[in-house]
Amino acid sequence: MPNNAGYREKRRQNLERYLHLAHRVTGIYLVVFVYFHVFITALRIDVSWLPTLQGTLANPVMLSFIVAAFFHGLNGIRLI
Repeated sequence: MPNNAGYREKRRQNLERYLHLAHRVTGIYLVVFVYFHVFITALRIDVSWLPTLQGTLANPVMLSFIVAAFFHGLNGIRLI
């Protein structure tokens, strides 16, 4: 009977590597999103183009922000 412990450990290490990479990527995404959100809000420039942006991009961008925030938070709790 072959011993598969090494194979399972290698798969676990690969999963940890991918989760670590996803944690980094979502962290960078959240920082960039919040930075641009604050930057655009603070400028108070003519935002006549904003309703077009809100109609087409706001829902997918906000959904991706919420998903990234949940994943980043839950993965952060797992790492503690």
